[in-house]
Amino acid sequence: VGKDNKVYIADATNNRIVVCNRYLQYTFEISTFTNNQGVPDALTNPQGVFVTEDYIYVADTDNNRIVLFDLEGEYVDTIEEPRSDVFPENSIYKPIALSVDAAGRMYIVSSTTYMGVISIAPDGEFQGFIGAQQVNISAIDILWRRIQAKEQRETSTQYVSTEFNNITIDEQGYIYICATTGTGSKGDTIFKVSSSGTGVVAQASVSECFGVAILGNGYLAACTYEGMDSKVHILNQADLTPVTVVGYDNAN
Repeated sequence: VGKDNKVYIADATNNRIVVCNRYLQYTFEISTFTNNQGVPDALTNPQGVFVTEDYIYVADTDNNRIVLFDLEGEYVDTIEEPRSDVFPENSIYKPIALSVDAAGRMYIVSSTTYMGVISIAPDGEFQGFIGAQQVNISAIDILWRRIQAKEQRETSTQYVSTEFNNITIDEQGYIYICATTGTGSKGDTIFKVSSSGTGVVAQASVSECFGVAILGNGYLAACTYEGMDSKVHILNQADLTPVTVVGYDNAN
């Protein structure tokens, strides 16, 4: 939900972003556009969307990029796959969720990237990783990896962290991440981290979590789905302590 109270839905199956008013009535959709090369283009399996006061950011998953539109759905820019020697060789970039802070920095969850949430500057430059298991890569590390032979890179330190599923950000710049720290396919932990990279502020166990959202008034929602049971866990935004659970239980 944007600050304009419109609802933005990533309809990945139909390769589009659907925009509705506050009453969930269809307003418009984004699917095809003319890109910055003047070439007809289209979204493919977009799995994430984030809206600021100025732009609609789309995680165009199968096209391996972030695409920006204005609030009327007109194309603005494309942020291509970030480049850095800290990414494993032959790694694949699959953005599935993102958040954007007040300065325009993007925090991107890639389903095939395990070093952490990818931080990208407004101009598309890679800035580093943040996440539950902080990955600190110094300038010396980056320089050293650039001059290493392929065999040396393959045997050097591997930067492996938690698998991330979904993400959101609050007005103070704190990032909330749905992550899988075990062996399940969905999330099992919510982390609250600082965008400045100072580490984990709070965390909570929420089994089968696949989405997080700021509710306002100091509360965070964590959506879960297990079998036919869908629930929303309401947490205190400050320390992620549980408040209540609401939703549909198929067994009752």
